[in-house]
Amino acid sequence: MAYDRYVAICQPLHYGGIMSNKFCIQLILACWSISALSVTIPAASVSKLNFCGPNKIDHFFCELIPLLKLSCTDTYVTEFIFNCLSWAIILGCLICISISYTNIISTVISIPSSIGKRKAFSTCISHLTVVGIFYGTVIFIYLRPTVNAPFHQNKVVSIFYIVVTPMLNPIIYSFKNESLRKAAVTLIEKMLSQTLARKQL
Repeated sequence: MAYDRYVAICQPLHYGGIMSNKFCIQLILACWSISALSVTIPAASVSKLNFCGPNKIDHFFCELIPLLKLSCTDTYVTEFIFNCLSWAIILGCLICISISYTNIISTVISIPSSIGKRKAFSTCISHLTVVGIFYGTVIFIYLRPTVNAPFHQNKVVSIFYIVVTPMLNPIIYSFKNESLRKAAVTLIEKMLSQTLARKQL
């Protein structure tokens, strides 16, 4: 998405040629490959561990770090692999997004008209909102390397990137549509006026 926004704003005349179906498929395959690799490597490492204690994970889904806490063997190597992958993938993505948006911001600033600037920024705001929510929670959970850290707060925070972010995605991206924004404002105003009317009664 960051690269798509970069091409759309920084190289608009070449957008159709650069963001072809073939290139989009290559980007998707690269993302899927990195995701598959980031799951397969720690899973292979966990499969070599011994589990001889309780079989209840202190989480609402099968998360790696709570799973490691159940192992009765040394988990240092698995933790190290997982932490290296977490840092590489999360920071790698954030660096790519930062480079993309640095170029976008410098291009938008050079646009002479304020309407053009507003339109350019509005195409990026929704993506940046989703990125902020998602990466904020992911950084909080995965870039803290110790297994012995309390994970009860992580259970609450992980709800954001598992449930809240995917749920907010369509809503955030839909607000780029002006008619939808107007409908939302009208609905909120109607709800507020009904609430005030009830209080007056």
